[in-house]
Amino acid sequence: MTWRRLGAVHPLTIGVSTFVSDWRVAVESVYRDNEWNLVISDVQHEDEGTYQCQINTKDDQSNFYNIYLHIKSRC
Repeated sequence: MTWRRLGAVHPLTIGVSTFVSDWRVAVESVYRDNEWNLVISDVQHEDEGTYQCQINTKDDQSNFYNIYLHIKSRC
């Protein structure tokens, strides 16, 4: 399971490992529910954009899911 920001060359996470130096980025896994959540702490306006989750299956198939993160400011 891989999380990446769409258009970025390098992944943010692979499995439970983080591949960026940004301390705010992590992955949270809930094994009993088979969930892999991308966590961005202290979210900033610059974090807005499309993130992609890639899931590889046993038969070498890849499933891609795109999620758009929209940031709203509270004023």
